[in-house]
Amino acid sequence: VEDALHRQQRPRVELFEGYAFVALRPFVRDGDGDDRVGEVHAFVGARFFGTFRFGPHAFPVDRARERWERQPEILAAHGGGFAGWALIDEVVDGYLTLVERIEDRADLLEDDVFAQDGGDASTDVQERIFRLKRQVVQLRRVVSPLRQGLDLLQEEPGLVPPAFLALTQ
Repeated sequence: VEDALHRQQRPRVELFEGYAFVALRPFVRDGDGDDRVGEVHAFVGARFFGTFRFGPHAFPVDRARERWERQPEILAAHGGGFAGWALIDEVVDGYLTLVERIEDRADLLEDDVFAQDGGDASTDVQERIFRLKRQVVQLRRVVSPLRQGLDLLQEEPGLVPPAFLALTQ
């Protein structure tokens, strides 16, 4: 519980006897269409699963819950491990969606750079390039530690079955 009370954690998986604590940093779109880094803490055990979601733009778990409900036999057999995997998979899918948006923005920026004659408009393009670069760095900081966490979960096959983890690789 102490871990769940600390905010702004890097993504990580910490194994304890019979359960894992998972800190995730999903990207969530705000009302203005901007991508904000959210925070989700989860406790995952063989027979339980619980989350704490923070911030005004809390990560919705609706799609993960729909997956659990569509596959009650897997949920019954693997409990919290399946629920944890589904949550992590939804967060990772969000990263891929963000990468696609970043690529689209980069393409538009390239077009603007080559269409420019200089002047005031070039300052706008420079600012947009800077914001895009900052978002890429932020994405890397969030994604890299999660890879280590997935590797750690693979070492604990009783919690999340290897077949689920193979799907996130």
